[in-house]
Amino acid sequence: MASTLKWWFGFIFCLLSGLAAAQPIEAAVDLARQGRQVTQEQQIFLLYVSRPDCPYCAQLEKAVLLPMLKDPLLTEKIYLAELSWTSALITDFNGQQRSGTDIVNEYGVFGTPTLLFLDGAGHEIAERLVGYQSVDFYWSYFERTIASAWATLSNPVH
Repeated sequence: MASTLKWWFGFIFCLLSGLAAAQPIEAAVDLARQGRQVTQEQQIFLLYVSRPDCPYCAQLEKAVLLPMLKDPLLTEKIYLAELSWTSALITDFNGQQRSGTDIVNEYGVFGTPTLLFLDGAGHEIAERLVGYQSVDFYWSYFERTIASAWATLSNPVH
């Protein structure tokens, strides 16, 4: 009886978890507007640099970024936007229209996936995470970097 009940609770949990699907990752289209929102909400701006043909990007999204969007404790602190290297025109943090490649080059990004931890003005506030191999230790690095970014954001140097 108890094992049957556990099985049903597990089944219902899995079913409900599937219904609570993560929202899609928002595109970086107007970094100036998105940055103002991040500043107003006192969040970390997590800019995810990707390429459409990047298999590691797809793995990172599935294992880390989409699950992150399901966690209200993380989404309260973090605003996630995806900057595709191949984007045609994006409004940068200064309000200028530029290509994704121009913005990626400005940050000195050399590969994908790259996670940039920024403030609302587009300044890096923690060490970036470059690449993705597996979920094994990535969550640990990710959470540590979030904590570092949050500490910087909470205690700005004047």
